[in-house]
Amino acid sequence: MYSNSSATLVRTEPLSHRPAGTWWGLLGVAAFSFTVPFTKVAVEGMSPLFIGSGRAVLAALLAALALGIMRQRLPCGIQWARLAIIAGGVVVGFPVLTSYALTAVPASHAAVVTALLPAATATA
Repeated sequence: MYSNSSATLVRTEPLSHRPAGTWWGLLGVAAFSFTVPFTKVAVEGMSPLFIGSGRAVLAALLAALALGIMRQRLPCGIQWARLAIIAGGVVVGFPVLTSYALTAVPASHAAVVTALLPAATATA
């Protein structure tokens, strides 16, 4: 990343020493850890496409709400294309393909693969 990138912010003072961010991060990790088991339970009675799409729509609504509350500006120009590529994997690829995979494999196998994704990303 470059210092003039829109994803970085140059700060001269250190970030706050309050542990609130750590607790929010812990809550997020704990919530995400239930993704695979709950999806496995859901695919027993519903269509994987419905479950994956429902997760994507719910995430989009929560993200739009958060962005609206924080009054963030809309992406411009090439950022829309980049956002569409990322959304294809994050919004469609992961939830829908995970739901389909859980119709054929146990939740424990899917949990191991999901746990290894950050390591695979870092390696790539």
